[in-house]
Amino acid sequence: MADFDRRLVAGATTLRGWHLHGLDLRAHDAVLGRLDVFGAVFVGCDLGDPTGLEARGAVVLPRFTGVPVETGRTGLYTARELYDTPRYTDSLDARVYAWSQRPEDRETSLTRALHDHAVDDALAAWVHERRLVGVMGGHALVRGSEGYAAAARLGRALGSTHVVATGGGPGR
Repeated sequence: MADFDRRLVAGATTLRGWHLHGLDLRAHDAVLGRLDVFGAVFVGCDLGDPTGLEARGAVVLPRFTGVPVETGRTGLYTARELYDTPRYTDSLDARVYAWSQRPEDRETSLTRALHDHAVDDALAAWVHERRLVGVMGGHALVRGSEGYAAAARLGRALGSTHVVATGGGPGR
């Protein structure tokens, strides 16, 4: 919201090409009424009058209900959000996984695409000011072997000045 308001104060007159996710814009009805919104995309935003925006060429996609993901999400999931219950089988992470395994219909496909787009945007924002390095391979190394120890030392050294991204699993 702060970025949106900053752009308005700076004199924005159009939202063409903008994708707005999960914003509460109900207090901005008057401003939105003056802006060129043709081609703007509002995903999961709270709007006072979405039909007025649609009539002027905006695409308005509501929050989807009955799904465990947020299509208008603006940040990455935290561990606390994903593991929100004492038992894993009841957690958001488990509910999302189970939902993702269901057969796809049109609404599910759109929901997944919008959610993935929102998470991609959140990830891009998160890495923007960080130095990232990816480490791939080595899943076959035996714990305690010299190769495994060397990989651990490399990860520790890189982690002192970079965010280290790995596959995180045993691989296949």
